[in-house]
Order: sequence, then C-alpha cells, then structure tokens
Amino acid sequence: MKKNNIYWGMIFIIMAALIVVNGLGLIEGVGVWSIIFTVLFGAALLDGIVRLQVTTILFSLAFLAIVWSEQLHIESITPWPILFAALLGSIGISMIFGKKNKKWKKDYSGGNHYYSNNSSNEGKYFDENVNVEQDSGEVVTCESKFAGTVKYITSNNLKKVYVRNEFSGMSIYLDKAKVPSKRLEIEIKNSFGGVEIYIPANWIVENELNCSFGGYDEEGTKAPDNDYALRPCFDAPKPNELTKFIKKLIQIRQNSDALCNGSYRNVVIQNHQLIFERCSEKERILVTVNASDSPYTAWHQELNG
Repeated sequence: MKKNNIYWGMIFIIMAALIVVNGLGLIEGVGVWSIIFTVLFGAALLDGIVRLQVTTILFSLAFLAIVWSEQLHIESITPWPILFAALLGSIGISMIFGKKNKKWKKDYSGGNHYYSNNSSNEGKYFDENVNVEQDSGEVVTCESKFAGTVKYITSNNLKKVYVRNEFSGMSIYLDKAKVPSKRLEIEIKNSFGGVEIYIPANWIVENELNCSFGGYDEEGTKAPDNDYALRPCFDAPKPNELTKFIKKLIQIRQNSDALCNGSYRNVVIQNHQLIFERCSEKERILVTVNASDSPYTAWHQELNG
C-alpha cells in the first residue's frame, strides 16, 4: 500500500471520529463542515510542506482562513481577495525559484523512478510518495487530488484520455502508446494544479484548451521527418543558379536607398501576383512577383495608385 494512501486514509478516519465527537456535543461552537474542511485543508497543508509544494501550501492556508474567517475577524478579505492573493503568490514564487531541482527518468519494466542530472543522487531510487500507475486500456482516465501522480499509458489502441487533476501535480507519459486511428482526444480538467503530458515527437498537437487564472504551453523538439526534411543541412556551401540569383538580389538591395530606407505600399495583391512599391527621396522601386505560369500585365493606373 502506498504511503500517500495511508496518509489520506488516516485523515478521513480522523474526520469521521471528529464528526462523531461533534455529534455527541463534546465540541461546542464548531459546525460539521468546519471540522471537515479544517481537517482536509490542514492535511493538505502538511502534505504541501513535506513536499515543498508552494501552491498547495498557500491555497490550503487561504481555504483555512476562509473557514475560520469569522473567528479570526478577517471577513473583509475572504473569500476572493485571499484566494487571488494565494494565486498571485504561487505564480510569483514559482517564477522566482522555478521548479525543484529534482529530475528523474522512468523504468518501464517496473514503473520506477530514478534521479538523473543530480550529482548527489545520481542513480538512486526516487519515490517521494508519488503515485505511479500504468494503464493499457483504450479509454484511460487519469485522476489525482492532493497528491503527486505519474501515469504511464502503454495502450496498443488508445482512443481517448480523460485527465482530472485538483490541487496536484500530474505527469502523463504517452510515448509508448499506439494510436492506430491516427487521432487521439485528450480531455483535461485541471484546478489549482499542474499537468505535464509527454507525447512522441512526431505527433501533431491541435490545442483547444481554455484557461482561466493559469497558463499552458507546448515544449519539445521537432521530429527529424518534419520541418528539418524541408530545410536540409549542408556541411559546406553548394553554389548553383538559385544561390547566384539570391546573391544578386542581395547586392541590389544593399545598393538601393529605397529598398533599405523607403516607404512601403502594396500595389497589386492577388492569388498568384504581388507588386509592392518602395519609395524614398532618391528613388522609387517596384518589386513584382508572378507565381503563375502565365504572363501577367499590370496597367499604368495600378502602378501609379
């Protein structure tokens, strides 16, 4: 049994005991919901302190302040001001200190984690109460609340992934998953937490996320069969007719006052033709591009505006 499950199991047992004690009238002036939320957010606070998770710490304190706002006489700053302050504080501290300097690599054979890029712990087993799970189904659900979760999805016919994350950090690895249909939908609902999804380099992402009080981005390297194939790399220059023509155009531009410093005006813009004007006090130049196989005639009225 995972340590994290034991911890939260004990928390719920404590909540149950306190509710019974409160029902017997042994705790005066405290409602049932106050007990539940106090124990719940108090446990989250301790968990955040142990894991050094700033977001969990700040939001747990904020929710505890909301629960006891009347007793603490801080109604003027609850609930939204203190929640907004916790959000700004989390963002600010994350920007200043960044992520923890703990990186790990995965071992698919057992779902284990090991330190890497860390001189003092290189090669040592890394658990830190992270829930490590593996799933090979066609439709996979990833859920996490008040805990760190790592999910390895190794399905041979993956169709859809549901992600539900609250007050947690979650990492999902799809680099071993296979999608025969060539299309995979990932539905993400994330509240006060962070979700990282690792996908194969050759996957194309269509981002349709909506975000409030947060952010999202895409990181990674392009696959060798994508953009790089269109822009081959040469160890040494290989002059040809095209490079000679480009060199001539560069020389024309360098020696032209209009092309370097002149104003810009579009003269003709069509599907296959473009004519634009660069004009300075010294000269006027018209640049023409015809991407069609057929000749094109621009009339005098067009060229003079």
